[in-house]
Amino acid sequence: MWIEVYSEKDKNWLSVHFFNKEVVEPKEIRTTLSCKITYVFAFETHDKLMDVTPRYCSLWSEVVSERVPDKSWVESLWKKYHKATQLHTQELNEFASVINSEPLPSSLSAFKKHHKYVLASQLLTYEAIYPPDTQPVDTWKSIPVFLRENVVSLYNASRWKMEGMDIKPNEQPYKELPKRLCRSKKRKIEEDNLPQETVGYYGPWQVSPYLPPPTKNGMIHRNDHGNFELFKDSMLPPDCVHLKGPYPNLPIVAKKLGIDCVPAMVGWEKTRYPCPKMDGYIVLADKVEILLDGWKDYQASELEKQNKEKEAKNKMEQKKKKPSNSKTPKKKRTGF
Repeated sequence: MWIEVYSEKDKNWLSVHFFNKEVVEPKEIRTTLSCKITYVFAFETHDKLMDVTPRYCSLWSEVVSERVPDKSWVESLWKKYHKATQLHTQELNEFASVINSEPLPSSLSAFKKHHKYVLASQLLTYEAIYPPDTQPVDTWKSIPVFLRENVVSLYNASRWKMEGMDIKPNEQPYKELPKRLCRSKKRKIEEDNLPQETVGYYGPWQVSPYLPPPTKNGMIHRNDHGNFELFKDSMLPPDCVHLKGPYPNLPIVAKKLGIDCVPAMVGWEKTRYPCPKMDGYIVLADKVEILLDGWKDYQASELEKQNKEKEAKNKMEQKKKKPSNSKTPKKKRTGF
């Protein structure tokens, strides 16, 4: 346990041992800790909080690699207690200079987890350097070194659609990769010496928000399998409504009333093989009330029908189990 005291003379924060009341260097505190440093928070009066981890860690890249990927709890804590002041801004600038002055990693594994630098040879299949004319900041064993901020993730058209985005007109793929095929198709291509199909991958600067196809003559757009792809709420047409949840027999009622009702595909199930994830139906907004009223009446009539069938079945079972009052005469055998 230690405290930090701001020195007006030196214009910086001093670390003071809580029990000995001696000023110590951050390095000394680091050596006395029994665990790895991931977060060091400094609490002030009036519910103020500051992340002072860069002051006490030896290498910022090691801290980043040890931190939990889910930062939601840190962000909520930061929004609640962090209050920017001139002193805090000065401190953040000091931390930024410490982080940016960190030297190049000395091993391949260190480069792989580094927060600032990345080797060109360690880029993932669906990653690329953008802009294309970006120059390496350095080299490591003749391998170009780039800033990680210049690394972008690329997606194909179908993946961008799942993000609610669409490829801009006349855009060329930033990267092309061989199409993923099953073993039998791969073997056939190799045996017949057929050309390998490729798939284009695009960056965030090549896409725009997806515009849903408009409805025509009361008919809602469908994909090749008869479903409406609704991966994001923004993909819903303005004159339509998404009825979430199970609505049994709704397509039957819609067909009887002459209302278009399309199953909503909201994603993919995480199974061994890709399986569409369905949730409710897409219906025209001005037809929702009529459809739901008809559906409620249909469900009530179906329930009444099922109850009558159940009662009739119970009566038949009770009739079979009921003993008969008349005794059947015993048959006599006569002999000659």
